[in-house]
Amino acid sequence: MPTDAPESTPTLTPKDAPAPFAPTGTDSFAHTRPSDFILRSSDGVDFHVHKDSLKFASDVFQDMFAVVAPNSAENDAEQLMRDGKPVLPQRVIYKLLCFAYPARSAGQVKVDVNDIDPDLVDVFRAAHKYQFVVLEEMLKNTMNEFAGLPSRAIADPYRIFAIGKLLGHRELAKAAILAATGRERPKMLNFPELRLLSWSEGEQIHQLTAEYKHKMHAALDAAANVSHLGTTELVWAWRQHSEPLKPSTCTFVEPGPSNPLSIPCAEWFLKHIEQLKAGALGLPYSQITTKECIQALSPSLRTTIASCFECARFTEREIQLFADHACAVLSKAHASLESEIDAVLS
Repeated sequence: MPTDAPESTPTLTPKDAPAPFAPTGTDSFAHTRPSDFILRSSDGVDFHVHKDSLKFASDVFQDMFAVVAPNSAENDAEQLMRDGKPVLPQRVIYKLLCFAYPARSAGQVKVDVNDIDPDLVDVFRAAHKYQFVVLEEMLKNTMNEFAGLPSRAIADPYRIFAIGKLLGHRELAKAAILAATGRERPKMLNFPELRLLSWSEGEQIHQLTAEYKHKMHAALDAAANVSHLGTTELVWAWRQHSEPLKPSTCTFVEPGPSNPLSIPCAEWFLKHIEQLKAGALGLPYSQITTKECIQALSPSLRTTIASCFECARFTEREIQLFADHACAVLSKAHASLESEIDAVLS
């Protein structure tokens, strides 16, 4: 009984890589110095490169080219093969070489925290695998710089977290978690590295940011509930004038209402705390920024304070004292939470 012959795998027709790794053209490296080696990607693209440049950039290629053997070009090419097939696609080889070669244009190498190449993780892993030592060190230093950026400078903390997790860079993952505490949780995530993360890894940032917000808000409430400050016996003006024996009221002004309400003085302060917890606190904690946020009263609250003679006299000075007190409490909570994040990521 006849049997069907196995289907043959279609053979890719090799094509040349774009500049600057094309064999010809004034914008190609081969224009000034002919290439002496070809790297073929898994999708059939030939990169015309130079052994000396590869040897300089990569310890693997240094060792590979150190032994001269018959049919050396074929033997060399096999080093990037597995089961007879190249192991890297065109886009990864292209970007790997762009980093390893001297830049010919501003767009050849681009690593910006808010415009990261979609293949950065694959390029980093290839640099490590093939021992592009200088390139790997450069990319590590770049990740270190990203980890040290102010939280507000990171536009997509969820993607930065994924990159930090995938590359084993705990400080970068931690910086992304802290940056995410100041943002609303997105309804949908879509970035190139998402497919590489496990579900449990992806959930870490959601769990840790939620816990950070909850505990920092609890610390703020604790600071707000202190009636006397240390040994100074200071009682906040807004609380002192809300006591039964010293009744005083402010005219509470919400944006929009035509009939403002008279309320106890302490009510506007509680409203301020709620506004801080709703986002005005500007998480994560920062010694300067957090204090500024606590001292920044909304226009409607300032109108309310101005309506009360006692509050108008003392609030400006005392809100600064409260900001100092609250920051001391929040700083301790932040340090404790940082330790918890470190423990989870380690």
